[in-house]
Amino acid sequence: MAYLFIEDFSKGIDLRKQALTASPGSLRQLENGVVTSGGEIEKRLKFTSLGLLPANTHGLAYKDNFVWVFGNGNAPGGMPTYAKYHKLNGGTIDKVLDVQVFNNKFYVVARLTNGDTEHYYNGSVVADSGAQGHVVHAHRSKLYAVEKENLRFSAVLDPTKWTSGTGAGLIDVTTQDADATILVGLEKYYSNVAVFGRSTIQIWFLDPDPNNDVLIETLGNIGLVAPRGLARYSNGNVLFLADSGIRSLRARDASNSAGLNDVGSPVDAVVADLRATLTRDEVDEIRGLVDPLSGRFWLTWGDKALVYTTFPNSKVSAWSMFDMDVRVTDAISANSRVVFRSGDGLFIYGGVEQGVNPFDPTVGTNIYSNTAPRQIGPNDPFDTRDEYDNTSMLIETPLMSASDPARVKNWTGIDVTVQGDWDVYVNETTGYDPQWTKVAVINSATWDNGRIPLDSHSTHLSVRMVSKNDGFASLSNMAIHYEGGETS
Repeated sequence: MAYLFIEDFSKGIDLRKQALTASPGSLRQLENGVVTSGGEIEKRLKFTSLGLLPANTHGLAYKDNFVWVFGNGNAPGGMPTYAKYHKLNGGTIDKVLDVQVFNNKFYVVARLTNGDTEHYYNGSVVADSGAQGHVVHAHRSKLYAVEKENLRFSAVLDPTKWTSGTGAGLIDVTTQDADATILVGLEKYYSNVAVFGRSTIQIWFLDPDPNNDVLIETLGNIGLVAPRGLARYSNGNVLFLADSGIRSLRARDASNSAGLNDVGSPVDAVVADLRATLTRDEVDEIRGLVDPLSGRFWLTWGDKALVYTTFPNSKVSAWSMFDMDVRVTDAISANSRVVFRSGDGLFIYGGVEQGVNPFDPTVGTNIYSNTAPRQIGPNDPFDTRDEYDNTSMLIETPLMSASDPARVKNWTGIDVTVQGDWDVYVNETTGYDPQWTKVAVINSATWDNGRIPLDSHSTHLSVRMVSKNDGFASLSNMAIHYEGGETS
């Protein structure tokens, strides 16, 4: 009797091929789970509520071991523990678009209810007419902002001056590239700054003295969709949301010349579906960030998050998706934690130890490090059941043929290594409407407990597994047993 062995799931979601032609080990769905450095799958941590923020507060930022929100009025009562309020003395705010800490004070960009954009520094309106644009970025003692075709910059160490003062001014980027007509976002790239437009990316060397500013190179026919839909994944690697999908701006060679990598191509189909119904509010709310504890890249989009895991030495490069349970309206990395808000609700990724500030870098995180396998049991030092809830993890394989797609096989059983409680389903139809049949409920590895019996006859078979326990769950590997049959 033969079997098809899937040793690990290091490829994660990969929709570049159809379900009938995708390779074993890739997945059609991986929801509410992540791939570990060993290529195994484990359930995501829970989302812990930190409480409700007062009404008419906006935005989210981190400073001095606290998360901060913003508003026009005096400090409201009822702020959640470990959250603080910063008053902005200006027009009535509709949405905070961006926040930058500069000289340990907040620089805030907000859209007002009348549609205007207003800039604030340390709570006061920046009156300089050059304070324009929807995102800001601190670089070499100055603030930079993008507004239409203009890359604007403040005076050295004075973000209240944009048209006067040492170092202040602007660059019309169309003088360097006629296609760079709408600028969208900014991010650090090595020691330079990547200026993202809708259809171009320019790499600039920017100096406190603007006479030394130099355009290093331009990449055409690619750009940024959402102003904050990007994150510096490493010193020379910026992941960002383009029209075609999630892409990576990274060095082509040892010269550090910028190039593009299609790191997000396995989930291009998912992005395309989301992109088709994108709204202005969603554009404002899309966030790219890196989870400091795991090193994973997140792109939050509505009530979903696309999550990228990479461990190059282990040859793991895997996408998964989180169901965020709520619509994420803002998200940031706050010291060692991911924190997000949904309307007035404030949430943190993972558990929170009672009476301990989760944003204080000098205290424990109460989150398990992903450097060793987890086990379930009260005597296990890695028992972290308080880090999880009853969220279901869903895993779905492609249609697998055991490298013999033209032959009907007698599928006789499945073996898996799991932790937690699972429902197991199979599908043997090769059309676009799979018919899932529940074949087992398991809560442990099957190798020495009797495999899951099957009595299926088809050329291909796909497997769906759904965790259903309140706590940790994992899937490590899988074997599908079969006997050869007739050529179809």
